[in-house]
Amino acid sequence: VGGAWLVVAGLAGAGWGPAPAQGAASVPEGIHWVSDLEDAGTRARSEGRPMLVDFYSRACIPCREMDATVLRDPRVVAEARRFVAVKLDIGADEVASRLRLERYGSAQLPLYVFHDSQGRELPGARRGKTDVEDFLNVMRSVK
Repeated sequence: VGGAWLVVAGLAGAGWGPAPAQGAASVPEGIHWVSDLEDAGTRARSEGRPMLVDFYSRACIPCREMDATVLRDPRVVAEARRFVAVKLDIGADEVASRLRLERYGSAQLPLYVFHDSQGRELPGARRGKTDVEDFLNVMRSVK
């Protein structure tokens, strides 16, 4: 039952829906995502926190797979607590989102961009679809 909920939550928008019923303790709370890149950048710099930016589309199958697996892994969720995490749906405002993607030199989804606590993008830390261990290693390397 818990595994089925994870898949449904990932397909329904990265687990942004209601929390699972009590008794589903194996399902992690999830990453606290915000949707305003500029505000998140300001907040991350003022709080001295790194930032994770997730470019995705609801129509992107690899994006949904990452949402349902890697981004729901309890270790990734725990590590993400030290980040300001931004989730940008390129389908929501396609023109503005495409311009943001171009700023990062990529049009392929999913795209995960990491910034250090000083606000500097870490180009070597960019990731597309990947596994939990790789994603965790990158997250842990960002200061």
